[in-house]
Amino acid sequence: MKKTKILKILRIILFCIGFPLLLLVTAIKTMPYFGEPIYQDWCAYGIFAVLIMWALVEITRLIVLFACKKNRTLQTIIVALVGVVVMAVPLILFDYLAGPKIDAYATAGKDFQLAYTVDTEGIAKAVPQDTEGAVVISLDFADFRHELKNGSKLETFNYQLGKYVAVTKPDRIDKSLYRMFIDKGDDFMDFYGINKWYNFHDYYSSNYTGFSSDGTNSTTDGFFPGVQSTVDMEIEKLQDAVIRYHRAYTANGNSEDGLPSNATQILYRTATGKIESAEHLTLAELYIFRAELATKAKIYPLFVARNLIYIFVGVVALSTICIGYINDKLAAKKEGEEE
Repeated sequence: MKKTKILKILRIILFCIGFPLLLLVTAIKTMPYFGEPIYQDWCAYGIFAVLIMWALVEITRLIVLFACKKNRTLQTIIVALVGVVVMAVPLILFDYLAGPKIDAYATAGKDFQLAYTVDTEGIAKAVPQDTEGAVVISLDFADFRHELKNGSKLETFNYQLGKYVAVTKPDRIDKSLYRMFIDKGDDFMDFYGINKWYNFHDYYSSNYTGFSSDGTNSTTDGFFPGVQSTVDMEIEKLQDAVIRYHRAYTANGNSEDGLPSNATQILYRTATGKIESAEHLTLAELYIFRAELATKAKIYPLFVARNLIYIFVGVVALSTICIGYINDKLAAKKEGEEE
């Protein structure tokens, strides 16, 4: 009787050090992302990933329990293998799919040049620099190569994976990429007057007169542009200024001599970093931040689960095998007592 109790207690412990412990540690490690608007849409995705994996394993356990009633060894082997597959395969796919995309973002700015086309009505619009018939603005006129020009750049996938860690110790927190991204977002919101807690996302208020949803002024539709909308509107506005000034520059014989110092020229100089502005960031800074919003906010909470799952793959498989062995012992002991 005493041995039976010990085996049952051991079975509970082995079960708890598998998915329950993985879920608990993932939740604890993910807590720094909760409450931060810059992560709020994705902060729980790492936890969801663990829950889905756990659910798949438990569903498999129930299926094989009825399908292989008399073969407990086969039950254990199937559940253990499914556990390894549902944990390892998504991680491999994540690295395979996400890694190249993050690296592409990280290297995109080192040779970037703004280009534009002009339609039949004389209206110019920004296009990819390899577009057929596009006018590519020379680097001498507008250099947006952030990595080469001023050292600002996006980190590669492996670098972020090693440095993202959501630490909470005061002497290390500012060195973590997850925290640096939060601080960068806070600085951006302060610079553009966006309320972090009220309108990180676009917000409409009936008693506010300001920007309209298309970015124009003096309206009453109560539109508060959030972070993403502000980034997009700023990039569009500054790109348009650079293009307009470049057209004036080329029409003037590729010379600034005689060109008026107007709002377009000022925006052009702001966009290219030739002058500092209290109203606008440079295009290079905006390009980087837009790429970070598209990547870091999504992958950092998933990094938490990813790294922990790699550790727990073996633990879950071993605990499953041990639990199967204990179940065999308990079943054999019960059968012996019944005889």
